[in-house]
Amino acid sequence: MLRQIAEIEAVGHYAIRPKFSDGHDTGIFSWDYLYHLGAQQADTAAAGIAHLAGAAPPPEPLMPVIRSTLLTGDKPLYLLAQLVGGLDWSSEVREQPPWPAEEKVVAEELGPYLAALPAGLASRP
Repeated sequence: MLRQIAEIEAVGHYAIRPKFSDGHDTGIFSWDYLYHLGAQQADTAAAGIAHLAGAAPPPEPLMPVIRSTLLTGDKPLYLLAQLVGGLDWSSEVREQPPWPAEEKVVAEELGPYLAALPAGLASRP
């Protein structure tokens, strides 16, 4: 059965909770997670377009990686999880970010492109 999003509820100012057509609504998705997921999809699309244009080999399949910062009230913790073999997840908790701290978008293709744009251009709607 194909599930569709029937409703979306705001969770504070940091996340959303979708309510699905089958009645379940237990997932909370942070804006940070959704932003990084979109960046990963953009990287996969860019690799596919480059391959179709004859400029690159076939792309690797999308391998979702979840990066997040957990604000603990003391010092933040940095969380990283990734799909392993399409069946399981690997996860880490670190005291230092496992990604470039100065980058707002951590994505192989999209991150460097946005970083190269003139100041302020990348933040326009």
